[in-house]
Amino acid sequence: MKRQMSVLSVLWLFMVLAAVPAAAQMPKIDAEQRHVLLAASATATLQKELEYVISMGFRVVMGASRGNSELLLLLERSMSPAERYQYRLLATTDTVTFQKEISQAAAQGFRAVPQTFIAKPHVMSAPEIVVVMERPASPAKLYEYQLLATTLTSSLEKEWTIASTRGYVAIGMLTRTEVMLLMEREVK
Repeated sequence: MKRQMSVLSVLWLFMVLAAVPAAAQMPKIDAEQRHVLLAASATATLQKELEYVISMGFRVVMGASRGNSELLLLLERSMSPAERYQYRLLATTDTVTFQKEISQAAAQGFRAVPQTFIAKPHVMSAPEIVVVMERPASPAKLYEYQLLATTLTSSLEKEWTIASTRGYVAIGMLTRTEVMLLMEREVK
């Protein structure tokens, strides 16, 4: 009985330690390096790595997700050191929360990087809706966003048409249990 308890204790400890996220290892960047690929499963880790890499003059080009819930971001060194951007990584499973968070970020001068609207798979829950937002040092324009989400493609087509007549442009599409279309328009 004691041996079974020891084995169970070791297994329990292993499971607890496996659930603790590892400390983020910052990527090693060469002074001449033009491209960086960031990859992380935890959005908080990716945000920290992103902040570190952009401080060296890199800018997000696009993103993707892998089936193992890992997010990937491609970054390229900016040609102009004076053109620095701030980044915010938004990630949530709830469409209402996503709409609220993207609207708040847009009001602060952030703009969605079009090829970063991603569905991040999860083992235990619905896929997260992810987007990378960027803001130049002095935003010249403001944007607003509308998230269309439906299980019916005919409904999506109608909503897309209506939003387009209101000046919105489609900048990203993803699928989860529903089809989602992220739309953007410049604030006049």
